[in-house]
Amino acid sequence: DEDRPLLGLLAPAYLAEGGFEALMRQSRAFGVELRKRLDTAIRQDVLPPLGLELGKWAREGGRDLANDAERGELEAAALTFVFRALFLLYAESAGHLPMGQESYARSSFSQVVQDAADQLERLDRRSTQFSDRIRTLVGAMRTGNDALAVPAYNGDLFAADGFEGSEVLEAVSFSDAALGPALVALGIDRASGHGYDFSGLEIGHLGHIYEGLLS
Repeated sequence: DEDRPLLGLLAPAYLAEGGFEALMRQSRAFGVELRKRLDTAIRQDVLPPLGLELGKWAREGGRDLANDAERGELEAAALTFVFRALFLLYAESAGHLPMGQESYARSSFSQVVQDAADQLERLDRRSTQFSDRIRTLVGAMRTGNDALAVPAYNGDLFAADGFEGSEVLEAVSFSDAALGPALVALGIDRASGHGYDFSGLEIGHLGHIYEGLLS
C-alpha cells in the first residue's frame, strides 16, 4: 500500500507529451550531480584522513616514507579502500547484495556507515570495530559467507593480493576515530543528512570517479 502512489509514475497522463523524456533527463541529471558530490567528498573528506592514518601506520612499522614506491603503495591502498566501499554501497543500494536478509543488513557497509554517523561524537582511537567489520565484508565478497547469504564474487578488487594496495589493506587496521568521519563523508550526503542513493548512479558514473581519482 505504501508504494501505491508510485503507480502514478506509470500513468499515461504522467508519461505523455514528453513526460517520459523529462523523467529520463531528471534521472540522468540526478546521477551526474550525485557523482560530482561524491567525487568532491572523496577528495576533501575521505582520502586525507585515510592517507594520514596509513602514513602513521607506515611510520610505526618502520617504512621509509621518503621512498616513492612506499608512498605509492599507501596511495594505492587508500584508493582501493574507496573503490571497495563504493562498490559495496552501490551493490547494496541497487539490490545486488541481500539487504533484504536481516543477517546481511546488520553487517552491511551501509549499516557500518550509519553506525559511524551515530557515534561520530564519541569515536575511540583505540577501537578498530569499523575496520574489522569491513574486513569481514571484504572476506565475504572474496570467498562467500553463508551466514550473510553472500556468494563468492572472487573479483580482483577484493583479492588479498595482486590488486594495487590490497596487501597493505590486509595488514592495516584503521582506528574508529580516523575511519569514522571518512565513512560518514563517503556514505552520508552532507546536504540532506541522509545516506546517498547510490542506486541513482550508473556504472559509468563509478567509472568516472575511478578514472578521475587514478589520474
